[in-house]
This record gives sequence, C-alpha cells and structure tokens, in this order.
Amino acid sequence: MHRHNFVNAAHVQIFTTGVGEDVVPARRVLARLSLPEASLYLPSALAELRGFLQAQTTVMASRLHAAILALVEGIPVIGLAVSPKIHEFLQTLGLQHYSVPVRDGRVTWRLLDLIESS
Repeated sequence: MHRHNFVNAAHVQIFTTGVGEDVVPARRVLARLSLPEASLYLPSALAELRGFLQAQTTVMASRLHAAILALVEGIPVIGLAVSPKIHEFLQTLGLQHYSVPVRDGRVTWRLLDLIESS
C-alpha cells in the first residue's frame, strides 16, 4: 500500500472558472475536505483566473474549461472525468493517462499517484 503525504505538503485551493452555478458545488467540496489550509478562490474576471492558474503547480479539473485554461497557461492537469468530455479532450492531446474516471473505485489512489508524479 502506498503512503501519501501530499496533503500535508501542499496547499489545496478549490476554484471556479467564474461560472456562477459552480460556486455552490465548490463550497461543498471545500467543506467536505475539512482541511484547515484549504481555500476557495472565486475569480471575477478572466485576468484574475489566469493569474491564479499561473501560480499553481498542478490543477485537478472536473470541468473542461478549467482543464483547457490550465493547459493554456502551461499548468499540468489531472482530469477528473465525471463525463467523457475531459477524457476525450486529454486523449486528443495524448494525455489520456492523466484522466481519472470518477466512478472508478480506485480513484483516490490513482489521483494520489498522479499528483506525486507531476
């Protein structure tokens, strides 16, 4: 069994791409994490979002636009494939191994392995 300590070493930031309908789910994710060092970032403009993304080392995205914007900024992406869109997008770029099907029971360990290797 793997031992992962990335949460202790990394600051987890939940963000939206500025779409209002994503705010409530983002707040729920933040609450469920129960990490004192975790935070929520809600950009009000594209320039703010770009600056935020440029400061990240890795982005885990469940929304296609978040994945696209992170990759445009040169930030590695781990796609949480809730729907086929993210997997298909990453596959077209030859990055399908960074797509994690959310319904996969091994998703947690797969994510941890990808985070540690990025």
